[in-house]
Amino acid sequence: MKARGVLTVAVIFALVIGMLMTQVGTVSAKRPVETTFTNSFVDISIELEELPSGAIRITYSVVLSATGDWVGDWEVSGVAILSPSGAYSHYLILTFTGTILGKEGTLKTRSTLHGSWPGFPDVGTLEPRVSKLTILGGTGDLSNVHGHGIEEEPLTWRVWISFGP
Repeated sequence: MKARGVLTVAVIFALVIGMLMTQVGTVSAKRPVETTFTNSFVDISIELEELPSGAIRITYSVVLSATGDWVGDWEVSGVAILSPSGAYSHYLILTFTGTILGKEGTLKTRSTLHGSWPGFPDVGTLEPRVSKLTILGGTGDLSNVHGHGIEEEPLTWRVWISFGP
């Protein structure tokens, strides 16, 4: 009889723990929400400069249009360094103006992209891509948005965000 009581307590404990760990709700400051968006080019300006080391510095500004959970425009300023070995690094500051999950405002973000360009300087594929996005701050309904993300494929992002202090 004692073993049966211990088993019952163990089953009840397991059920309670399961209920407590079940995720409920949508957007909160404690649990990030996964969002996705895809960009398309609106405008681009590029400057190329060959450095004494043989590397190429690319300074650019781009305007992108986002669709998905994020709807609006990105203004992007970036610098890319392509080394003669084929390694490359991009450093970008991005400003998003629009809505995320129906909340409107502006976000400032930072992004880095690293990888290799096997056929440099010939046109080819940039592999592998490791691109990360970090939210720095916002205004309007987006003033308390925090988060980070990754580029899953060119111009398509998965970003985990939370709204709150």
